[in-house]
Amino acid sequence: MVRCRADHRFPWRSRIVDLSELRQRLDDRGHRETFGKIMVLEPARNHWHHSPGRGRTVWRRVCCRRIFLARRYRRALATGLPPAQAGYELSQLPFEPERRPPGHIGSGGGRERARYAFIRLAPACSTCRGRLRRGCGLYGGSDADRSKVCAGTQCAQKLKEQIVKQLIIGIDGGTAEVFDAFDMPFWHSLRKSDVTFDVTEDLNQRGWVKMLSGLGAETTGALYMRPLFDSPGDFTISYSYKDLSRSPNFRPIWRLAEDTGARIGMMNVPTTSPAQSVNGFYVSGGGGGIMQGGMPPNIGYPEDVSKLLEDHGYIFDTRLGAQTFPSFSALTENLTQMMSARARSFVALARKHEIDFGFVAFRATTVLFFLAMSEIAQVMRMPADHQNRKSWSGPWLAMINEHMKVLDDTLALLFNELQPEHHIVTSDHSIVPWTHDVDFNGFLAEAGYSQFGSKTSTFLKSSAKLALRPKFRTQATDIPLRDILPALATVGGKIKGRPRAFSNTYVHGIYINDHERFGGPVPVSDVAAETDSIVDSFNWLALQRQLPMKAVRYRSEFSSAPCADALPDVSILQSGNTFPSVLGSHWYRKNPNFGPVTSLSGIGGMHTGQKGIKPILMTDPALAALKSDEDPTDLRLVHRLTAKLYGVA
Repeated sequence: MVRCRADHRFPWRSRIVDLSELRQRLDDRGHRETFGKIMVLEPARNHWHHSPGRGRTVWRRVCCRRIFLARRYRRALATGLPPAQAGYELSQLPFEPERRPPGHIGSGGGRERARYAFIRLAPACSTCRGRLRRGCGLYGGSDADRSKVCAGTQCAQKLKEQIVKQLIIGIDGGTAEVFDAFDMPFWHSLRKSDVTFDVTEDLNQRGWVKMLSGLGAETTGALYMRPLFDSPGDFTISYSYKDLSRSPNFRPIWRLAEDTGARIGMMNVPTTSPAQSVNGFYVSGGGGGIMQGGMPPNIGYPEDVSKLLEDHGYIFDTRLGAQTFPSFSALTENLTQMMSARARSFVALARKHEIDFGFVAFRATTVLFFLAMSEIAQVMRMPADHQNRKSWSGPWLAMINEHMKVLDDTLALLFNELQPEHHIVTSDHSIVPWTHDVDFNGFLAEAGYSQFGSKTSTFLKSSAKLALRPKFRTQATDIPLRDILPALATVGGKIKGRPRAFSNTYVHGIYINDHERFGGPVPVSDVAAETDSIVDSFNWLALQRQLPMKAVRYRSEFSSAPCADALPDVSILQSGNTFPSVLGSHWYRKNPNFGPVTSLSGIGGMHTGQKGIKPILMTDPALAALKSDEDPTDLRLVHRLTAKLYGVA
């Protein structure tokens, strides 16, 4: 018979259990969180050792059966615990006579009546059985790993205690509202323990660049779509680390840590290509117009990084349109492999380079959300445990659940293996259902600021082709009959001549075609009045037609900033459910793709989901306490908190 108690400064339980019941407890995964706190009291039939110390008597038992018990229970513990805690020993714990349980130690001559001793369960090396410390590189390894190198006190070989000072995990398109609705136990534990900041993002600006630099697009020029000043109405999606490095006062986030002597680990953060030389390792990321699906050259620093990535099955990126997949299952399997291989690669490199600061980004989730947000929204209509929870079309529920499980396991792996002292979990934007399309050039034409132009012959040819497209036929059901011909004439049409204002797909705003920036017809002195006129016209039409959008002045708020000229004069505020597209005169309509996702044919990125304004930003409480009222309430806060952590703010 044995007695059990919890290891919380001697709060005793008077229940007696036999060894078979104890074994059952050890084998029960439902109690694995308390295994490290169970103590065994074994009948003491061997002798005691008297050890006086500092004016009081301390009794320590010489445990003759310790080795026998360790052999007997180590395997039971290994089968009842997760791999990260397998391989245990039973070790003796000293105790004081005055703290022994009542009724077992008498007031006089307690040596004869002492019938119980303490045995503690602790993670141990399978070679020397030295106790492993939490954070040790072998703590999460296998028995084979632990037999090679030990962090215990008895082995000749030691492994440096692996504790990362700061770990930043970025989830491209990560959306807290979505994650909260699925079975993700580790994510839910973070939500309870972390501080969540309410941040709002500008849909025109690149969120990753804000994290990397701590600067907004008014300083860096980092817009998703940048206007070409020598070609009014044309835009570019290209933006690279080279462009970012030209920004005034630019100090990359990893430099904040590196300048204090910290070792750095960077992996796949967008807009970080080409790889930079750092004290540690650096694996560059995509984004900024890089659409490559395979492994690009010069991906990492130092040079041997590429070999390790290949050994771990590293996948640089997965982009619909740049790559093709025969089925949904093939796509989701690729996303799972990409996410898992990236986590394994990051952990391996972090251990090899003994990093202090780490920043790793995952893009798999945004690929799934952009494609199947309509299916996810359908699933979220019912609670996670509801028996009628289902996706819009058959296979998606299982695939979405599996993706969320893999993502949750990935987060747990990074935290368990690297044991960060401080952490940030973030995303560059949220993802919301893409329910409607809008064409701001269509609004400008209706309001008289521009005009669509098309020759008769071109109109007849394009109209015939357009009418045959299934997508347009679906859209046409929402167009009043009297507007069909104008819609056919303007869909995909170019703006005629020199308009007073213009916009583009992917641009959540409107540019005044002024003479100073674009050589346009609007004098610089009239820009402010023209801006106010467009804001008033748009908001009046939005009110009349109940459009969930609002126009506000934008560029004038940053008039003295280095890159203010690249900003739109008018910003259109909205939740993200409406995406700027090319529609023509019928400039606001439903997204015909929002519904069951049944095919990958012709899909190139966003399909039923698009960027939202509410990214994730969660930190541990100690790091969150560094925030002040003057700090920004957008993703620049990631850079600001890191600067404060390393004392360089």
